[in-house]
Amino acid sequence: MVDISIVLIGFNDAKRLPRALESLRGQSLQSIEIIAVDDCSTDDSMHILRKAADEDSRITVEQLQENSGGCSAPRNRGIELAQGTYVMFCDSDDEFDRHACRNLLNAAEEMRADVVVGAAARIVTEPNGKTETKIWWPELHSRAKSVEDLAALPELLYDTISVNKIYRRELLTEHMIDFPRGLLFEDQLFTLKVYLASGRIGVIPEVVYRWYVDRSAASITQSRKELKNLADRIEINRRMDSLLVDTPKLLFDKQVKFLRHEASLYLTTIFESDGETAGALERELATYCMTIPVGAFEHVRPGLRVAFYYLLLGDHDNLMAALLMEKGGGVIDADLSRSGGSMWDPVGQAVLGQPAQRWLDVSSLHIALIPFNRRKYRHVLTANGEIITTDFLGDLGADLTAQLLLTETKTGELIAVPLRATVEEHGRVTWRPDVKMPKVLQDRGINSGEQGQVHVELRKGADTNRCEIEAPSEGPVAPIAPMDISSFASFGCANTIEFTRATQGILAWQAAGSSKSPGSLIRKVNRRSAGKPPTRPQPFTVPTGRPIFVYAPQSVVAFSTRMVRFDTEDWIKNFGADAFLLVPQEPFTPAPSRARYAYRTYSEYRRVEAIRQADWIITDVPELLTLPNTIAFQRDLAAARYLLVPTGIPMLTSTTELNARVRQLIEESAL
Repeated sequence: MVDISIVLIGFNDAKRLPRALESLRGQSLQSIEIIAVDDCSTDDSMHILRKAADEDSRITVEQLQENSGGCSAPRNRGIELAQGTYVMFCDSDDEFDRHACRNLLNAAEEMRADVVVGAAARIVTEPNGKTETKIWWPELHSRAKSVEDLAALPELLYDTISVNKIYRRELLTEHMIDFPRGLLFEDQLFTLKVYLASGRIGVIPEVVYRWYVDRSAASITQSRKELKNLADRIEINRRMDSLLVDTPKLLFDKQVKFLRHEASLYLTTIFESDGETAGALERELATYCMTIPVGAFEHVRPGLRVAFYYLLLGDHDNLMAALLMEKGGGVIDADLSRSGGSMWDPVGQAVLGQPAQRWLDVSSLHIALIPFNRRKYRHVLTANGEIITTDFLGDLGADLTAQLLLTETKTGELIAVPLRATVEEHGRVTWRPDVKMPKVLQDRGINSGEQGQVHVELRKGADTNRCEIEAPSEGPVAPIAPMDISSFASFGCANTIEFTRATQGILAWQAAGSSKSPGSLIRKVNRRSAGKPPTRPQPFTVPTGRPIFVYAPQSVVAFSTRMVRFDTEDWIKNFGADAFLLVPQEPFTPAPSRARYAYRTYSEYRRVEAIRQADWIITDVPELLTLPNTIAFQRDLAAARYLLVPTGIPMLTSTTELNARVRQLIEESAL
């Protein structure tokens, strides 16, 4: 008997199948059998498999008589044919790490586990060809561990793919565990059944599976705009709920996971879909979410909780407004002024027995503290050529000036167009662009075909805010009249700016035409002799009214692992409303779950400028530690032994100590 039976499945995947096969044949553990089950392919898949079987006696080839339309039937057939002590699964478009079988088998034997979960590297290729690799649920795989049941490690509910695990075959046969036929997302139900039946579950940190995701290719599990996709997901979750009905805590944890992960994915799809598709998905998703206890919604981000509220109410317009903040980069399209930025809507009806105030409370985001230059305003271009700005905090007063700013990616700001306020009312401001009064910002000709973005630039005193403009989805491509730039065009250059609707409905511009006037020829000669003007650097601004701290470590290398990074999430939680942080622009700085008003990053060349603006410096740089406003902090304890700290300066070595010192300084500054 072999140690492991590997079930390899595929359908019409002749291009990637050889890579998967080679990763299995090349395993460092030799005591394996490879059961290749083809789901009735019509390409060269069977030829590839038969040729491999002729070369390697460990390979058995099986073909289903008709295509099953999913992964369940071929995997179930593979389990039936398996002879090994353990079973593993692989898809034809992915591959095993060379030591996957050895690492998982060793762990299963040492831990005496019925199932062992290895780490999966998710390799995502975007349509532009860019590739990014991330570990699937890395928190679960921080170290090797084993538990007696799922209740001891509920985080396993987040790792329910079947391909990064090893299963004791007798467990599957004794408990008649197989994959549900005719449904997508079959892994989740199968894996949950395995977890619940297991006497011991193991986890290892080693990567055992490389999971390839091509965003430009079709996938039956990633076609989230199809109603069947969501219906199958919900049916799988209903069956999982029935398995957990006798374990309320696990059921609750699974429901929280559904809201945080799966439902959130479909809300993204709804946000990106047209009205008819979005409506069908909303109704299907809301029906299932209504069965989830209200307490589970308390465990999701505030913006997502607001979106769920309007989903359950069937309020599409407000749902899309909430998703604009949650899924659209933090753009706020609601009047929060009546609650000082703490309540999405102070008036609303109860849902699932919970008052609207609990659902719509966004006070933990501290939206009112977002600096003016960091706010994400929604600017919408109407069919009559006006621009409506949502004044979500109600403080866009009389001292505000505005203009359209046309920029080109390489050269920066080119043209400014004044905006005149035509209506100023509670919660919004309406503008009309004066395209007859353009102001050139660079003394150069604009070539026909050049294009770029259009922003609304708002100015309040010395503060500036720039945000994109949404073009209308119906009617003219862009209802702003073409702009005549012949008065400053060079000979042969464009004499007209046309406004267009670009990707994702954002307003853009494109230069057109060709100037042939004598005046434009003179301008061309003069501009050639003048040379290029210097570009204007963007100002480095920080909010006022709060103490400013800067984190300026001697080196970011020692902090580059995920476990010892500077925790900006912790900073937001503890000091977001009371202080502002400047932190180096480092690859390990995490994206916070709340609005990024509490800190900003600075590049290395602006380090001195950041330090100069700070009230307090958190550092381990010996030269800086001599200054009176420093906090000596060193997370890398090994390096701290070699740090020459000036006499009398205490070295803080934990976030707890640092937080206590920061809180003390904030309180002292308020006296």
